[in-house]
Amino acid sequence: MDSSVIPDSFCSQCHKQVNRSTSMLDVNDLPEPGDFSICLDCKGLSVFGKDLTLREPTVDEYCEATKMPEIREFVRSEEHTS
Repeated sequence: MDSSVIPDSFCSQCHKQVNRSTSMLDVNDLPEPGDFSICLDCKGLSVFGKDLTLREPTVDEYCEATKMPEIREFVRSEEHTS
């Protein structure tokens, strides 16, 4: 599985530095602003911002993401606190 280089960023949940992204759905997909990201370390959910750095999801984004089966099975099961 190939990964894409993204701007240096940090997981919005565990703050681990991130500089690569791999699509769960299509290995050729590059991340776009508004796409969801799941941290491989903490399983926390983040969202790609306009500059492709990661940010914490809004409550609405979190609810949207956790309705998606392909995301729900990977995201940690803790309550969203934003």
